[in-house]
Amino acid sequence: MPKPNANKPEGVRGKGSEVSKSKGLGDDGKSAAGKVKEAAVKLPTPPAGFHMKKALKRKVALVEKYNELKAKGKLEVFMEKRRRKMASRDRTLIPRARG
Repeated sequence: MPKPNANKPEGVRGKGSEVSKSKGLGDDGKSAAGKVKEAAVKLPTPPAGFHMKKALKRKVALVEKYNELKAKGKLEVFMEKRRRKMASRDRTLIPRARG
C-alpha cells in the first residue's frame, strides 16, 4: 500500500516548510501582517491610518501595567490581591460547588 504523500517531495507541508515560509510565516509562526501590526504598536505614535482594536489596546495596557509593577517590585503584592479577589468571587458565584 503506497503512502498518501509518496509523490510529494520532502518539506512541502508542515511547520517551517518551504511553502509556509513563502506565505510569510516565519519560525515564530506570525504572518507578515502580524509583524507589521506588532511593530506599529511599539512605535510612540502609530502611523496614519493605523487604529488598534479594543482588544489589542487592552493587551498593550496590561503589558505596560505588568512591566511597571515589576520595575517597582510590587508585582507579587498585586498578584496576591488579585488571587484573593478571584477566590472571593468564585465563592460567591458558585456556592453549590463548595459543599
